[in-house]
Amino acid sequence: MSVRNKACSLFYFLLKKNFEETKDVERMKLQSTISLCRLLSCEQKVKGYANLRNSLTVVRDYSEQEENATLKEMIVGAVHQVSRLLRFNEQLAENDQNPQVMAELFLKIAHSYFHTPNLLMTWLEALAAHHKKSEAWIEAALVHAQIACIQVEYFLRIQLQQFPVDFYAFHLVFPECNLNSIPEDTIFSEDEFANCTLENIITHLRTAIDLLKKASHFESVLVLYSMLAQIYTAKSMFPDLAECLAQYSQATTGLMKANKETRLFSSYFRVVFIGAMFGEEDGRQFIYRMEAKENLMTVQQYLKNIISKTYGADEEKIEVLGNQKPIDKETLDEKTFYLQVASVTPYKEDVEEKLSPFQLHFNVDKFLFESSIGKGDQQSKKKTIFHVVHSFPYINSRLEITKTEEIILTPLESAIDLIEDRVGKFKAELNVDSHHDVRINQLQQLLQGSVVPMVHEGPLKICETYLSKGERDKHPADQIEKLDVAMSEFIKLCGFGVKLVNQVIELRHLTEYEQFQEMIEKHYKIMREKLKQYLHSDLS
Repeated sequence: MSVRNKACSLFYFLLKKNFEETKDVERMKLQSTISLCRLLSCEQKVKGYANLRNSLTVVRDYSEQEENATLKEMIVGAVHQVSRLLRFNEQLAENDQNPQVMAELFLKIAHSYFHTPNLLMTWLEALAAHHKKSEAWIEAALVHAQIACIQVEYFLRIQLQQFPVDFYAFHLVFPECNLNSIPEDTIFSEDEFANCTLENIITHLRTAIDLLKKASHFESVLVLYSMLAQIYTAKSMFPDLAECLAQYSQATTGLMKANKETRLFSSYFRVVFIGAMFGEEDGRQFIYRMEAKENLMTVQQYLKNIISKTYGADEEKIEVLGNQKPIDKETLDEKTFYLQVASVTPYKEDVEEKLSPFQLHFNVDKFLFESSIGKGDQQSKKKTIFHVVHSFPYINSRLEITKTEEIILTPLESAIDLIEDRVGKFKAELNVDSHHDVRINQLQQLLQGSVVPMVHEGPLKICETYLSKGERDKHPADQIEKLDVAMSEFIKLCGFGVKLVNQVIELRHLTEYEQFQEMIEKHYKIMREKLKQYLHSDLS
């Protein structure tokens, strides 16, 4: 008898013993599936399935000789579950060069085990490992937060015990964290939640913290430290509490330091796959979350590399199309892979209170792409808003676009939008508690882009076009008034910015900024005098 046949006989024997003791094979089915999940999802994945399939055939043949019909049916079910896992892993192997698609497959597999929480968590752990390999720190952290959430849910809903954390605080880290991962209509075996322990919850929370630190998501780090502090306090784990509070203080210091400097957040890109060569991906469009350092060129090359590795395409058969004109598929080569890639920004509408840069990038499900229409004085703006299926940050770094809406502004509305956007940027830079908080480099760059004509002549040109005596009456009075008010506020904020930079240079003794600041102040005064004649609002 071969080793494989001996192993199959042992597996079949264990299934029968499980049935003799409990009248089902659930324990063996669960443990064998978990073991196979880990084998298939580990770093060194099994890519050849012939031996596994042959073994399953042997087990199935054994079951044909089984006299007990109930046991026979259960063994066939166990074999079917293992076969299903092999099919999942074949899909993973086909896409192992495409990190985002791999993550979607891991997530799909995990969700398919909704009624088996142990397997759900096993595949989520595989997803987290995949993200770590791709250095997608935010996504990996959120997966660990989700696993911790499931285990807390076990104590609250299965054990009916109080657990010393704010359960809903998970949404402050992961906006779409599923707080109902354990189905209510299912009876579970004791083995199903063997990994749901206090120690494992702490481990997952700490792992999430370490990963979020790598991504400089200090706000989320503080939330998780607060949850740990609640656990340590309730369980009288005072040495751990002392260490946790010290680390909380360090993270707070890191957050304040990051906010004083140029803090970079994720960049986002709208990506469309076009062409029959993409198969099921043809015509689908996504928002990709990338690291802050990435730009249009690097993302295009990144996607080309993935397409080349996944589909075996030569680079000359991969073409990037422009974003300004509609695509006529009839004119495209059916043997070519086509892409559209555009940089987009998080979009939040009707927000009454001022948002921090972190808040602008948190729980965001809409993205904005702006393009120009027309030329000269008749140039206007088109805003395209993309809605995605979930909110970023999410447990995958790409989300499919589900809805697109367009807003076409008139030239006057475009001018108002430009000035109001500039006002918003000034308010963000000027909203500081002391001169120590002023980001002088960013403020000087903003001033330069606003008052130096060789760089940005927009405000003066806008006033000449719409606010001069002969032009005001040609446009809607409410929009002219709105532009007048926005322009007046813009000039005042420029003045505040100039004064603040002067004070910071003096208080911090930053002599290296003086010459550049003198040039900015000179141009500010010239622009202010020129704009006075156009504005009805008081500039004092």
